[in-house]
Amino acid sequence: MIKIADRDSFLAENSIDIDTWAKAKIEWEVLEEIYNDYLMQFATLESAARVIANTIQKFPNVHSVRWRVKDPNHLISKIIRKKSTDNPKYAEISKDNYLDIITDLIGVRALHLFKKEWEEINQYILDTWDLKEEPKAYIRSGDNESLQETFKLKNIKIEEHSAGYRSIHYVINSKPFKKEILVEIQVRTIFEEGWSEIDHKIKYPNYSNNPLIIYFLEIFNRMAGSADDMGGFVIGLSEALLNLEDELHRTKAEKDATINVLENALKEIDKEKVKNTQSTNVIEQLKNELEKQKSAYHSQHIGLLGRHTSEELDLIRPQIQKITKNLDAKSILDSINESLNLNYISDPINKNKKG
Repeated sequence: MIKIADRDSFLAENSIDIDTWAKAKIEWEVLEEIYNDYLMQFATLESAARVIANTIQKFPNVHSVRWRVKDPNHLISKIIRKKSTDNPKYAEISKDNYLDIITDLIGVRALHLFKKEWEEINQYILDTWDLKEEPKAYIRSGDNESLQETFKLKNIKIEEHSAGYRSIHYVINSKPFKKEILVEIQVRTIFEEGWSEIDHKIKYPNYSNNPLIIYFLEIFNRMAGSADDMGGFVIGLSEALLNLEDELHRTKAEKDATINVLENALKEIDKEKVKNTQSTNVIEQLKNELEKQKSAYHSQHIGLLGRHTSEELDLIRPQIQKITKNLDAKSILDSINESLNLNYISDPINKNKKG
């Protein structure tokens, strides 16, 4: 519990000078009331933080989740600093309303590997909870313009951070128990988280403004941004190479399929050639056999014709002799022989004469 007598030591421990305290214009007793009430709420806030962190851990592309419930001393320090800048949001802060005013009493960080993965995480957050405030993306001067355009398309407010801090902030309404509470969710890459943690470790709670330290923190910030860009480039290159490999496999498969079709076609052609050769041989054999049959038939036909004519002439020979008794028998027989092409018909008249 904060005691009024401990005020000076508290201010000293948290690097709050007297001028800042004077500008805050708040009674120490009000801060004590807030502090004591917060201690009673602390366990409930821790339980709520675990529920939300476990939910976010299940979102796609979330590498890891960190959460915290704001330290009571840091809560009081924040109120003093905000009051000292005349922030209208904190003008009437008290024990009764501080839970509704301060939005980061529970802080949950969703860390991811590659810059582009924030979009899917963003959608899951919007689908899971109602927003208390418009989302805000903190960027560094000179950050990727296409990324900023994407933020605008997603209705995320862009704010350039003087220290180069990068993160997307959401304030959600959550009611894991009876009372509705506000939770701040931060979405950032692992490189952004690393830089932020080191920056916070060096600057707070002493709030160091040493120019040399700030200079090197700025260099570190640019290196973290370059690491994010390199990570995005590497994953893009990897995806491009995988796509190229898939395309090569697909092209090879198509060529193999085409070659297979051609090989099968050639095999079929070879089969047909064999069949055609066999058919040609059979046809030639049939032609030869046909010629043989025709030749044999012609010879047999002529023989039969000769035999038939001889027999017939033997029957009609007496009639011929009778008819041609007083004629030039030789010339008639020569004409018959010539017409029938039969050389074996002899001259019966001359035979008789010679006999």
